[in-house]
Amino acid sequence: DAERIASSLVYTKIETSDLVMHFAGRWASFTTNTSTWMQFYPDGTYDEQYESSYSGELSEGGNWGAYGGENAKGRWTVQGNLDHGRILVRLANGTEIYYDYRVHEERGQKYYAEYWFNGKLYSKSRD
Repeated sequence: DAERIASSLVYTKIETSDLVMHFAGRWASFTTNTSTWMQFYPDGTYDEQYESSYSGELSEGGNWGAYGGENAKGRWTVQGNLDHGRILVRLANGTEIYYDYRVHEERGQKYYAEYWFNGKLYSKSRD
């Protein structure tokens, strides 16, 4: 019976644009106290992780530390070209985030594994 059901299913091939495939992957941005990872999946799903940690010394002696983290999931689409455009992320809670992107450029050389998303530099992970 399972074979009959399986043979009756119709599979639709979804064309994934070259632009989607280019941005699909894990992107990371680091500052002194924060790290942000955005994962764009080829199927249009999105995952983001944000971590921050701060520490210091107390005036009375000793140390203090604080850590925070967030995780968000949703769906994404991209419009534009390899050099610049916009990525729209729609989070599961309904929030929409627009990332205006442009390729990182130094001395006339374009680095297509590094992009500025809303003015913050991200690098594509190789894993």
